[in-house]
Amino acid sequence: MSESAHNPDDYCYRHPDRLSFVLCERCGRTICLECQHTVDGRVLCPDDAEARVTQISEAREAHEKREKRMRRRTRTRLLDRVSTETPIITYGAMGVLVVTFLIDTITRNLLTTYLGVYPAGTPGVNDVIHQPWSLLTSMILPGGIFGLLFNGFSLFMLGRQLERFFGHARLILLLVVGGFGAAVVSFLLDGFVLSAVGPVFGLVGAIVILARRMGGNQTTLYIICAISLLFAIFLGGWQAAIGGGLAGAAIAATYFYENKAREARTRLLLVAIVLVLLVIAVVRALAFQG
Repeated sequence: MSESAHNPDDYCYRHPDRLSFVLCERCGRTICLECQHTVDGRVLCPDDAEARVTQISEAREAHEKREKRMRRRTRTRLLDRVSTETPIITYGAMGVLVVTFLIDTITRNLLTTYLGVYPAGTPGVNDVIHQPWSLLTSMILPGGIFGLLFNGFSLFMLGRQLERFFGHARLILLLVVGGFGAAVVSFLLDGFVLSAVGPVFGLVGAIVILARRMGGNQTTLYIICAISLLFAIFLGGWQAAIGGGLAGAAIAATYFYENKAREARTRLLLVAIVLVLLVIAVVRALAFQG
């Protein structure tokens, strides 16, 4: 047998006893039928095939990550567009007042009776001690036709501006804490809360803070606030107006000090405001029961 018949280049590099004339298209080594792997239309040895599969897998993962980032950026841009052009929270709050007004009218003030804040001794209704949920539910009451018109118009005028400036989530927090603050102060001062005057004055307090920070016409603003307070007194809720205004101003003030370095501190301040209102309500309830 000639020497060329025993040429090692004609034998598989992993199986020296197997004759083959097929070369790996990447490294050029001889590979037998068992060691031949087809990847991307190329015949490769086991080592190069494994490396190529790993490379393809990493490239696919990187592509999927890029697509996820692009989808996330698209969603963010869409939300930003909605938050700056469509005040959906403001319109939603106005819609809630309309719905509660219709239900309350059909049920002959059933919602107002069981969801409103009343001082102790009010005939025919329960006070906050007996229906503590009213500290939250009172903020969705319409307050009759005059309350619906006043609160709805105020939400329309103030809510749209603040929602475009602060965003959806912050406006929700502003409305809720404003309404809660109005109910707590009314409970403390033996007042009524039978309308959404709390959230509305929460917006008024936020507008005052915004005007002071942005350098707006404060004289005109204070006149508007005074007129709004007169309407609140007419509707029987000056305590709620004061509580909602103070709570809204406190919440809005924290927004202007928020940045990445102070984000945790801002959240603590927001939690602290809510806790202070809770403590006031609990202490007032304990004092009333005592």
